[in-house]
Parts: sequence; structure tokens; C-alpha cells
Amino acid sequence: MGLEDSLRSKKATFFVGKGGVGKTTLAASVGISLADHLKDGQRILVASTDPAHSLTDVLQLPYSSEKTRVYPDLPLDIVQIEPRSSDEYTGVHSALRFFKFLSDRGMPIDVDSVSCMISLAEYAVNLEASGYSRLIIDSEPTAGLFRMLDLPENIDKNLRRLSRNPLVPFAVEVLSGMSRKFKKLAAGDFKKDAKTLSSLLTRFKAMLYDHSQAGFVVVASPERDVVAETYRLIEELRRYGFSVDGVVFNRFLGDRYDPSKIRAAQNELLREFQSVHTGIPVNRVPYQGTDNLDRGLLYRIGNRLLNSRQSPIT
Repeated sequence: MGLEDSLRSKKATFFVGKGGVGKTTLAASVGISLADHLKDGQRILVASTDPAHSLTDVLQLPYSSEKTRVYPDLPLDIVQIEPRSSDEYTGVHSALRFFKFLSDRGMPIDVDSVSCMISLAEYAVNLEASGYSRLIIDSEPTAGLFRMLDLPENIDKNLRRLSRNPLVPFAVEVLSGMSRKFKKLAAGDFKKDAKTLSSLLTRFKAMLYDHSQAGFVVVASPERDVVAETYRLIEELRRYGFSVDGVVFNRFLGDRYDPSKIRAAQNELLREFQSVHTGIPVNRVPYQGTDNLDRGLLYRIGNRLLNSRQSPIT
């Protein structure tokens, strides 16, 4: 299956890669293109799990963590997934009350990451029920991506183990007596919440590993360090058993590349920036014309910054 077929047919597509290579731009672009060719009644959802939350910036929309309609005439929505606050630990997020209590008392549990993963799983598993035919995911950079992909398996295992442990009901009752906030969660509630979350995670994992439903598109740029990380990322995704559907090299300079236009656009952006942030020194490092940043070149770049003088933008 080619990349085009994958993007058109799979229920969920993850855009993954090193930070700064343009995952958000490509995810938004594919979402717009797919939405433009949908049949009546179908919709596309683009979700970002990247903590940088630049999806609204790319689409020139005000920041929001709520689902947002991008264009009035296009069946496309976006959502930037944020961690839930403790007063939002309801429904399938209810088990987070237990995790939060333990985290606040020193247990190494990243409750925010778990919260975001649960939200993504909800969107993916309930996609059709929510009126969407496709889910495009703008993923966090590589290290965060694999933490997220490990969570469904790890949480599900721990939930099943805790639910079977006869001491858990006793522990929950003891903890309830120690914390006013925790009194809302009784032993029976914990088992019920754990079962609900475990069911969601089981369905989410099944989707991730089903090559007919979910695929991963690796985004890279033609730079040596990025390509090196891309090799490792592809190997790791395949080790997990996921479907790597293609690699997109972004910002590749074509035959019609016009450096004067790029330079003019860059200078205009710098002028706009300096007009807003007048008190911050701004310096520029020219494009080096190579991705082979040897020690001598790195030294010259550093020396330029250490001995820089601001020059006017032309």
C-alpha cells in the first residue's frame, strides 16, 4: 500500500518525527486535503498531542484546547489535547483520581501524560460515534511519542493487576480516610473505573496494532542529525509492530528554489519580531550550505554569536 492509499483509507494516521521538522504543518495539510474530498456527512479530526501546541498557530486560529471548526465550509475540526485537571477526572478519566493521589505522595506516575493518552484513546476508539471518518494525529517528538505508546500496555497491565489484588479495596478505604478529596472514590468505584479504562485501552491497542486501521508517517528534513534519528525511529516503530506507511522529507529545496524570496520573507519576519520585542537582542546565523557540521564550522558559528554585532535587516 502506497502512502496516498494509506492516508485515504486508514482510520488513524500518526505524523511522527524529531521536533521541528514540520509534523504539525503536514498533519494540518493532509487534514485539509482529505476534508476537501469527503462525501456528505463525513468529517475529519486532527488531534495534536505535542506539548508545543502549535496546531492552532499553523492554522492561524486563536489557541484553544476545545474542539475547533477550522473553516466554515470544510468538514474539518482540530483539537489540541491537554492534561485534564483533577476536577475533570470523570467518566473514563475517573481512575486518574487514584493515580493522582499516589503521584502527590511520591509515586513516579506522570498523571498528565496518562490523561492525554486517555483522551487520545477516547477520540480514536469513538471516532465514528463522534461523527468522524478519519483521525490525523500530530504527535509529540520522538521521546514523548514512545512514552505515550508504552502507556496503554503498562496502564492496562497495572489496572488488571490492581483490580485482582484483594488488598486494593482495603487500601482504597484507608486512603479515603486520609484525604477529603479521595473520599469520592470508594473501593467499588475504583474497580468499576479500572474496568472501564481497561476496556478503552484494550480497544485502543487493538487499533494501533491493526495495520488496516492505523499507520505511522515519519516526517524528516534533509539534515544529517534528523536522518540519523529517523533511522532509529523507523526501527523502533517496527519493533513495536506498528505500520510504517511512509517517510516525508519536508523543506526539501527543489529546482525552482529562489533564495532571494526566502531571504526577503525571513527579513520581513525578523522586522515584525523586532517591532514587538524591542528590548530583546536579535542575532542571525546564516545558512551554512551543508549538513556536515564539523567541529570547525560549529566553532565558527559559536564564535559568531560570542562576538556578534547586530546589523540592520535589509
